[in-house]
Amino acid sequence: MVAEEIRKMAVNSSNSVKDIAGILKTIQHDTSYVVDTLAKTAELGTLQAAATSEISVSMQQLASTAGDVQRVAETV
Repeated sequence: MVAEEIRKMAVNSSNSVKDIAGILKTIQHDTSYVVDTLAKTAELGTLQAAATSEISVSMQQLASTAGDVQRVAETV
């Protein structure tokens, strides 16, 4: 009887270890996905910052050109 209980406990322990291994594998996969997503988000942030900088430069050039046009118009 005791041997049967020990066998059942061993089977339960083995199943629990398999379940835990599966859970850990899922956590590892999900963590990897989050890390990849964060890296892509950071890259997009960098690209957006560069685009914003380019827009700022273009707006400054546009303002300068508008000033030049205004000065020319005033002399005519």
